[in-house]
Amino acid sequence: MAAYPPGRQLELRLHANPSRPYGAFDYPWPDDEHDLRLGPRGVSIDLTSDEREAEAVIEVVRPLVVKSGAQILLCKVIQAPSDSDQFAAWPGAITESGQSNGDPSYLVAKVFDYKLYSKSRDVLSPPFSNATLADIDLSCESAAYRGLFKPVGKLGDTAPTSKLTGHPNLAPEYYGTWLIDVQKRNHDSSDPQRFVGTVLMEYIEGETIEDICTRDPDSGDLVLPPGEVRLHDGPEGVLDMGMHRRMLTIKHLLHGLMVQLHHAIYCTALLPRNVMITRRNNGKAIPIPRPVLIDYTWSEVYDYTRLAATGHAHFHRKLDLPGHPAEVYGPEELPDFAGWVPSRWIREAYVRPWPPGGLLFDKWMLKAFGPKEEGPKYSIFETVRSRQREEQENREQEKKQEREQETEREREREAEQ
Repeated sequence: MAAYPPGRQLELRLHANPSRPYGAFDYPWPDDEHDLRLGPRGVSIDLTSDEREAEAVIEVVRPLVVKSGAQILLCKVIQAPSDSDQFAAWPGAITESGQSNGDPSYLVAKVFDYKLYSKSRDVLSPPFSNATLADIDLSCESAAYRGLFKPVGKLGDTAPTSKLTGHPNLAPEYYGTWLIDVQKRNHDSSDPQRFVGTVLMEYIEGETIEDICTRDPDSGDLVLPPGEVRLHDGPEGVLDMGMHRRMLTIKHLLHGLMVQLHHAIYCTALLPRNVMITRRNNGKAIPIPRPVLIDYTWSEVYDYTRLAATGHAHFHRKLDLPGHPAEVYGPEELPDFAGWVPSRWIREAYVRPWPPGGLLFDKWMLKAFGPKEEGPKYSIFETVRSRQREEQENREQEKKQEREQETEREREREAEQ
């Protein structure tokens, strides 16, 4: 972690043209050649220029995650950038009225520095260099946050759509994709500059579900701590660990996932270590604990896939409202949450035959989100399928009428002869 120690100031330049995501899901591989050792794909800065003014400056406070791969750093704002429609106003940034819009001015930097990716390789490792792996991670994470910050609405909807980042949404606030000037060129040196991509996001004061609990060494289930849990300082930092509160967190989590899916962004890394719980928003107390999904490296943004390029519409965009959570999520999708969700609710899904009265988790879903019917808060898949059947029937009816008309015209021609 020596590359980004506490106290180090990072000079940033906006990554104005981030690469399309690649290297995962159905994303196409980019055609262009690029030396990823000098900077990520899409970099628009002249890497040979000596005169470069930083657009923003942050200072490392402490590391939050130290491991091989992306480094996650708590940082404070030293110099905020100018306003942009590409990202949210930074915390602590000075507005036109001279007021700060957040105190303290903290944010989180997820830094994709290939020199801090592991050099170990085994038969299951992808056949890519560390520089490529870091660039793939950056491209996927950045694409997800950009898609959540400026989401595309449902099919046929041209009106602007509200962002899906920041409180009370499931995703952290997005503060842009940037380039860190980690290797300034000395005037007397021929060494090239090196730029590292980073995604800046909201600092969440809280704990992950994984860290709140421990794991049963035999079953692997989450083990709840006794009594209440303190998420952070202050009276609002206490989290009730009763079943009602835990399941309310799951309810808000699944709702947020369905809202994202309605905009064709699908999270595939639904794990307790990626879900934080907080009772603060920019240092201020909020009445209801907010779950926050903090890792989007493995989230598919449909608009960048090969299938989307063919013009094929995403199924969830055809829904008038976000899909009913019970249409997508069952106990089989939440095995790692067993213990937070009652373990029995998860395990009975893997036993056949199922209980005569149905699964307990499924019953809770209908109680939490209401019956599976169209509106007023959710849509159901059958509505789209019914429309598709009706459209198919109409097309077949039109074809039948055309055939009948052609047959009639043929008879008329024969009669005239």
